[in-house]
Amino acid sequence: MHSLRKELVNPDFEGNRTIILIPSITFDRYILESYPGPEYYDERFLYFLSYLRQPNTKLIAVISEGMQASYLDYVLEHSAKKLKISIDALKERFVHVSVPARKDYSLLENVLNNELVIDEIKNNISDPKNSYIEYFTTQKEEMDLSKKLGVPYYGLEEQALFLHNKSGSRRIFQEAEIRIPRGFDNVFSLKDIQEKVNQLFEMPNVNECIAKMDDGGTGIGIVRIKREMAESSYDEFCKSFVLPERRGLEDFEKHFEKAGGVVEEFLSAKYVTSPSVQFEIKPDGEIVNLATHDQIMEDTEYVGASFPASSGYREELIRKGYIVAEKMRDYGARGIQAIDFLATRNDPDEEWELWGMELNPRKGGTTPPYGWVQFFTDAVYNEARGIFESPCGDVYYQVCRPDMANAKLKGVDVDILINKLRENNYDFNYETCDGLFVQLGSSIKPFGKYEIVAMGHSREEILEWSKKLETCVNSIV
Repeated sequence: MHSLRKELVNPDFEGNRTIILIPSITFDRYILESYPGPEYYDERFLYFLSYLRQPNTKLIAVISEGMQASYLDYVLEHSAKKLKISIDALKERFVHVSVPARKDYSLLENVLNNELVIDEIKNNISDPKNSYIEYFTTQKEEMDLSKKLGVPYYGLEEQALFLHNKSGSRRIFQEAEIRIPRGFDNVFSLKDIQEKVNQLFEMPNVNECIAKMDDGGTGIGIVRIKREMAESSYDEFCKSFVLPERRGLEDFEKHFEKAGGVVEEFLSAKYVTSPSVQFEIKPDGEIVNLATHDQIMEDTEYVGASFPASSGYREELIRKGYIVAEKMRDYGARGIQAIDFLATRNDPDEEWELWGMELNPRKGGTTPPYGWVQFFTDAVYNEARGIFESPCGDVYYQVCRPDMANAKLKGVDVDILINKLRENNYDFNYETCDGLFVQLGSSIKPFGKYEIVAMGHSREEILEWSKKLETCVNSIV
């Protein structure tokens, strides 16, 4: 199999190429079973349609079955309008491969176990030498599929797979001399958790701790632990864990023993934010800063992000991010990487302190909105300002999962929401470079879950779009 050439992954590459998009949310079964409808996350990555602005590029999108036809039509309509071509012309270079889904199996597993799907992908590859695979993440299964297709992928090299886990994150931050919470790596049992937590509580100013599964994500596999919990008997300690609805203590314990994890002090301050900085590490090792975000958190769960990160620490966030990204590159990280920090201070006049929290060597929650915004607005990132600049002016955006708790739109077809946005002129407007765009549209009906990307020219404008969305949703229900 040939190696991946740098020019092939460049969005502006003018030669013949085939991009194979397989955005499998590849996590362990415990993690997958904790997500409602993980198969619907695949469709967020259709922003790769933007690569079709190059007339010699072909896109094969391998997506779990379940994507609603009306949502795909919505995405294709937007993409064709932006590319200034007909939908029929777009479909000449866009191949949608629908993969039969099995409950609690990842898209990647379903592809590997379906020779008909593998043959369909192979038959649509114009030239393997001018093709590559874009994954959501890189695990050994992704490497296996790459070999099976005879096409290179853009992602972590095998020796860099440890970057996925929380213990690996702590290791890299320490090597980069970035301050991290006090804690312990490579913890493999609930007894170890209790022991390490009690050691942390003996340290000054530790009032709460947190245990994290090494392979957890978006709040799954995290337990907060207060002092009185740690000081109780082992049985009472375990019973006090607050776990996701669908998971019991026995499942948690088995997976923690298998995957391992970390135990850390829970950082608290009067002012706390969760900034993240994104980079691309190109095939030749060049590192490019793509964006910064402030993540929107509900307790320890990620529910959205706002671009750009606060100006109070944005420059320092990028500076420290580069140091960490260089370490990741040296271990073999390639492709999109996100580096999460925590920013704390106790007084508005204090400088923010940044703490290294987690590496995300994958196209996480901030990547799809970044892709759609670049595509729709023609924005170019000015690293010195930390801002997207477009022909319409500076671009700000926010992605969020509205009304997750109440799921007001459960049972509603996505086209009802789309039509309502259009009736009110809230759908993204290409002339003014602002408006709303729906992500995760196919999961509205089964789960009432969706994401909205709000784009505008100031933070105040983004807030106004959020209010308009709320009014729009209330008019539906």
